[in-house]
Amino acid sequence: MGKKNVLMLGPGEPGSLTSGLGKAADEISQYLADYTYLTIVQPDNLDSLDAIENNISLSKQKISIDDFSDFNVISEISKINVAASISPYWSDQNASRLETKEIKSHPLFDQLQDVSKDIVKVTERINHDVIYAHDWITFRAAIDIKAKYKKPLVLHVHSLDYDRNCGKSKSWVFDLEKEAFQKANVIICVSEYSKAIIEKEYGVDPSKIQVIHNGYHQKPKTKTKSPFKEKVVLFVGRLTGQKGPTKFLEIAERVNELYPNSRFIMAGEGDLYKSLIEAGAHSEIANKFHITGYLDEPDLLKLYAMSDVYCMPSVSEPFGLTALEAAGAGLPLVISENSGAAEVMTGALLSKFDDSETFAKHIVSILKDEKKAIELAKINSALLPNLSWEKTNVQILAILDSF
Repeated sequence: MGKKNVLMLGPGEPGSLTSGLGKAADEISQYLADYTYLTIVQPDNLDSLDAIENNISLSKQKISIDDFSDFNVISEISKINVAASISPYWSDQNASRLETKEIKSHPLFDQLQDVSKDIVKVTERINHDVIYAHDWITFRAAIDIKAKYKKPLVLHVHSLDYDRNCGKSKSWVFDLEKEAFQKANVIICVSEYSKAIIEKEYGVDPSKIQVIHNGYHQKPKTKTKSPFKEKVVLFVGRLTGQKGPTKFLEIAERVNELYPNSRFIMAGEGDLYKSLIEAGAHSEIANKFHITGYLDEPDLLKLYAMSDVYCMPSVSEPFGLTALEAAGAGLPLVISENSGAAEVMTGALLSKFDDSETFAKHIVSILKDEKKAIELAKINSALLPNLSWEKTNVQILAILDSF
């Protein structure tokens, strides 16, 4: 069987605005490039989230199709960047929570429409056997390309509007996802947790949903001595409601009451960044609570190395790559039951996302008992080799090759 021509609609390059989605899509694309004829069309020039948050009118960056006369070939992958002021996680902003009838002429909706039209236009020059689209910012274009060329559509869901809005609303992004799910041939999701949501909340036939957990690459161990005399509890993630950063501050205050020899670090950025800085400054643990902002991988690895326990209190977490990163760095985990990572990290201590008391007691039990911490970390570390990106990508390729 010859190589398939795969048209991948991606989230953009890995970075702070694409989060775990960007990392996963990059891992997948590097593998697919060796086994398919892969062309990626993705948004470029992702602007800051402040534009929507502060109701600043977005300037629409129109493109000429002539701009794509030559493909930019990177590692044998044809990548076409479509100018766009949009990111996968703008769904954290109030704009995404508007109902469909309320979105006419809204900058975020307009921008998605423009980007989608540009992507569809670009595909006139791309030979493809199957469409492979990642998350909601590519779904409008994917639907339209499928309708135009009658090719099979595979959707890869890394995060849902239901997750990003903590299950509180059904917005126009929710409606877009539901339409895409109905028209897709296959839906890949990253956990059984996500599959259950897609079935129940979106009303999708479970026979078209396949669960493929994210993979993990072992990172080089970094020897970094902590500058603090206290033990360090770590949070890494986007500072949005979905990830539970305000809950982490609440957990930290309780941990400090139970175990004063503790310190807390939060790494990430997002729409709650400023409010968390203010809340941390007014907290009883202000002198022991640090927010670093977004960290590149080398600095993040150092942070893992200097920490003693990893805390992930997500409200709704489709997977949670940071939990695997922390486990790979040798940290014991205390994570939300509402996560895909809980399915694969059997050595993690679990809690309901809104149960700060249980989170705190789990963390303190680890901080007080070094032997327990080492044993829990070893359990998860031993599971990581079976969670390779190679294994994940083989399953994805099999789906794409089935058409």
